[in-house]
This record gives sequence, structure tokens and C-alpha cells, in this order.
Amino acid sequence: MDKIKAFLKSPHHAWLALLALGGGLATANPAAMVGGAAAYALGWIYLPDSRLLKAWRAKRAKKRGDAEREARAGAARAARNAIYRTLDGDAREEYDRLTEVAGEIVTKLRADDADTLLPAEERIASVRRLMLAYLRLLKTEGAQRDLIRREKRDDLAEDIEELRGDIEELDAEVAELEAGGKHTLALSRRRLLDSKRERLEAAHARAERVEATRANLELAEAERERIAEVLKLARADLLSTGDAAEFGHRIDFGTRELRRTNDWLETIPESSPGATTWADEAGFEVER
Repeated sequence: MDKIKAFLKSPHHAWLALLALGGGLATANPAAMVGGAAAYALGWIYLPDSRLLKAWRAKRAKKRGDAEREARAGAARAARNAIYRTLDGDAREEYDRLTEVAGEIVTKLRADDADTLLPAEERIASVRRLMLAYLRLLKTEGAQRDLIRREKRDDLAEDIEELRGDIEELDAEVAELEAGGKHTLALSRRRLLDSKRERLEAAHARAERVEATRANLELAEAERERIAEVLKLARADLLSTGDAAEFGHRIDFGTRELRRTNDWLETIPESSPGATTWADEAGFEVER
């Protein structure tokens, strides 16, 4: 059915209809019109399976596939650039430096493997994935530091201590008022007490979040440094010894933990969740 639809949309069908049917009608000769109709019918029988149409369909599919890949690559480049633009100056410099390392690796791989590109491209894909994780970790670090900085500026620890003192005093005051029969005033002060307790609960939740953020920051820094070391060691192996096997071992070792890292990053809203879906669609270079 697909080949019939393709034939109907093809220029081959248009030419067949023009020459067979149109030619017959143009002669105004009944025999020619019958012959043209017969030729058109035969074309429908043989042309859909012809090499000519198969070649046209293959070329059309390739063109469509190339366009789709380019669209995905363009979207991936835009997403990567968007992450890069969220980084501060120091983080951008970190990424730029590692981009140079990754670029040297890719250049060497392609030069050494010019005749058989597939193995090189597999390794290059691993380098891309490591670089994307590195970029997401830089963004995550920046977001965690910003949150910690904001909470530190608000002096959360001092607020908690002050609220605890207020609650202790109010609790004693409410008990004293109720014991003295001053129920209306006691009710008002109890409402204030409840409000202070809710504020304390919220402050504790913020403090817990800060502690979790500090843990996330520490993990992000450690994992980012691990990825940087993996790529630098891999470059050293490749450029100094040219040992593809040792290089492959380094990269495989480096990507072994990458799934867990990516799974963890998916739980961090600031890390651009979903980025792994386009990790292989474009290189690791960004627009500066």
C-alpha cells in the first residue's frame, strides 16, 4: 500500500498520466486513446516495483530523514545553548576548558579512525553524553549555591531561635491567662502562638531543604570533577600512547556511573530534566 501511495505522489505517475492519457486524448483518435489507457494501466502494474521508483523513494526517505535529524540537532543545540547561558562567568570558563579537552579527543579519534568511522562515533557519543552531564552539573551547582546564599542572607538559624523563644513565652502566657479566667485574651494570644508555631514549622522545612541542597551541591561538585578527570585522563592516554583500547577503557569506566548521575539529575528541577533525550543529537560546542 505504501508503494502505491508513493507512486501516486511521484513525478513518475504525473509523467505517465501526461504521456499515456494526455497523449491519447490529444490525438482525438479512439485507437490512440485506448492504447494510452492501456499504457497507463500497465504503468500502474510495473512502475511501483521498478528500480526507478525505488531509487526515488529511497532518495526521498533519505532527504526526509536528514531534515528530521537536522531539526533534532538544531533543537538540541538551542537547548544546550540555553543551559550554557544560565551559567555564571566562572562556570562558563569551566565548561569552555573541558570543551577544549573533548574537542582534542574527537579530533584525534576521527583522524585515527578515518577508514572505519563507526567505532569512533560510538566513543564520540560517549564524550557528548559526559559533556552534557558536566554542563547540567554546572547549572545544578549554580542553582544550589544561589539557594544557600539566599537562605544565609535571610539568617534562617537566627529566625528559628527567635521563634522558639517567642513560642516558649507565649505558651507560658496563654497558660497563665487561662488560669486567671481571661479567656478572651487567652484566645487571642493562642492564635498568635499557633501562628508562631506554623512559622517555626515552615522555617524548619526551609532549614531541611538547605541541608539537602548542601548535600546536592557536594554531590554535584564531586561528580562534575570526576567527569573532568575521566576526560582529561582519556585525552592523555589517546594523545600520548595512541592506545585506543586504554582510551576505550577510560571512557567506558567514565560512563558506567553516568546513568545513575543522570537519574539523580532528573530529580533536580534546576538541572534541565529531560536533557538526556537529546544528548546524542548534537555536539557539545555552544554559542559564546
